[in-house]
Parts: sequence; structure tokens; C-alpha cells
Amino acid sequence: MPVKRTVLLKAQEDILLPKSPGLWLHALFFKWLEKSHPELGKELHGAAPAPFSLSTLIGLKRKQKKLVLKGEEYVSFEVAGLAPQVEEWLLAAGEEEILFNQQKILLIPAGLKQKTFQQLVCQSKEKTFSYVSPATFRHYGRNLPLPVPELVFGSLLRRWHSFAEKGLLPVEDHVADILLKKFELKSRMIDLQKYRLSAFVGSTTFLAASKEAEVLLGSLAGFAVFAGVGYKTTMGFGCVEVHGT
Repeated sequence: MPVKRTVLLKAQEDILLPKSPGLWLHALFFKWLEKSHPELGKELHGAAPAPFSLSTLIGLKRKQKKLVLKGEEYVSFEVAGLAPQVEEWLLAAGEEEILFNQQKILLIPAGLKQKTFQQLVCQSKEKTFSYVSPATFRHYGRNLPLPVPELVFGSLLRRWHSFAEKGLLPVEDHVADILLKKFELKSRMIDLQKYRLSAFVGSTTFLAASKEAEVLLGSLAGFAVFAGVGYKTTMGFGCVEVHGT
């Protein structure tokens, strides 16, 4: 049962964040796990496919073009669990104060969204993805910052089959019947400290060209809200909002 938890975050003092705060948030997340559920933290390190995703930090302020987490002011982020052990931890998680990089940070789990995989199964002829954070894909070992339908829905389908009950989606692969109808995209270069990554933001509209593809499009679009889309979804990449019939 995919679960998404909104978490409020407050630091005692101002923190200057790296250009890509997803790296910082990813490290903080594992520090949280280290304190509250160390066995799960060890299990998630290097797990493939990852049974969780993280959003970007919401509510950050810029100070002279730098990202600053203001002390004593709340920001938030979302963490989604795709496998039972992560879902159970998120549902039970309580308020926690963490010492991270010599800073005290308060984490307060707040809003909750959850759906069973059965509830996610539906048909749709058309869906629009709005990329709330930059997205990109790995293709034959290289970075590809383009929302090619086979990459978008192929990766979602593989993650679905890794965590969902068997038999909910068609066994035969009909991803090729999902077409890109229109798009409005802008490229982004993301600084990950040791290297830079090409990505994109904007929106894409996908169309199902067969009845089987309608089931894949509707179901995987709903799943994408929890799982994220593409590469590095555990570092805030590929967060999407989904609209359509």
C-alpha cells in the first residue's frame, strides 16, 4: 500500500544548503532512520529498486541567490513508502529531534496520503504530468533528460511489479502503446557537487492508444505520484502532479 507522509522540518539556526538540497535531504532522511529505525536504514542503503522516494524541500528561501533554511521557521518535504516495511515505519513515525551536521533539527510527521495498489488500478485515455522537480532518466548507462514514454512508463512499470501484488496489471507489456501527445519543457543543469546532471522541468501529456494501454496509463500515473518518475527519486528528482481523465 503506497503511503506518502508530509514532514514538517525546523532547524534551530540558519543553514546554508548546497545548490542541490536533495543531497542534503537524502542524508538527513537516513540520519532520521538511523535514530528511529536503524535496521530499516541499513536495509534501504543501496536497495534496488528503492522502496521509497523523497520530494524536494518545500518553502525554502533564497538569500543573495543562495538556498537558506531559516532557523525557527518551518519548511516541509514528502517521503513516500512503496514497500510494507517503509509504509509501516511512516505510519508509526512520531516527532523526532535529530543532531545533523552539528545542527539540531526537529522533524514532525504531519499529512498522510495512502492508497492500496488495487485502488490505483484504473483506466485513462489521457494524463498530464507536471514535473514539480527536475526529472531525468538513465538509458544504456547514460543520462537522458527527455520524457520518452517508454522510459517514463517502463521504469514505473518495473517498480510497480517490484512492490505490487501480482496480477493487477496486464502481464503483456503495452507501454509502447502510450504516446507523447504534447509537451512544454525547459532544460536544467543540476549541480550535485561532484558532477552536474542534465534534467528537465515542465509538463507532458500522454495518450493511450489501446485499451490495455489505458489501464497502464491510468494505474501508473497514480503510482507516479508516490514513486516519482525517472532517476534519483530518492534525492528529490522526478516529483510529479498528475491531471487528466
